[in-house]
Amino acid sequence: MTVPTTPAFIVPNATDWKDLIAHPVMAWMQEYTRRFDKGEIQGLDFNTFCTSDLKYEKMDGTIWTGGERAWDAVLETYAPFKETKHAPSGTVVVWETEKGWEMMGQVTLWGDLKLPGDSLVVDSEGRAWDTAGPAMFHFKYVKDPEAPHGGLRISECKVCADRAGTYQEMMKRGMV
Repeated sequence: MTVPTTPAFIVPNATDWKDLIAHPVMAWMQEYTRRFDKGEIQGLDFNTFCTSDLKYEKMDGTIWTGGERAWDAVLETYAPFKETKHAPSGTVVVWETEKGWEMMGQVTLWGDLKLPGDSLVVDSEGRAWDTAGPAMFHFKYVKDPEAPHGGLRISECKVCADRAGTYQEMMKRGMV
């Protein structure tokens, strides 16, 4: 029996962005993520990086659709943090689709909460963070020659993340 296959860019043990940026989608994603983590994207219009029909699935299975509405849900997910860092930390797979690309990738999500407290974990660069945990993202991108950043826009994002440590720290600080 013949099984149809799709060519894919696969990095089984990514430990840094340098392992990934040989692929143009991952180079684009590195820049997007850097800007997101530094808080530069949050004030921009959602369609700077996303489609008008953006779909976002949160860790609890809630699905938000429709550009601005879905983007607001993304921002709400990250609202407890004053800064984050998405560090590649496992398998990343990128493949081409009829409309663009898809990517599934593992990261460690590092974060500093908005309310002060003790930094509990240290990343590979020696920086102390309030919280860290494993996460997996599934993105769909569409090719759009009018997109202001590299001809791509995010059309879907699904997040799977262990937020137990984050919630524990938020409870200690009276955030929930």
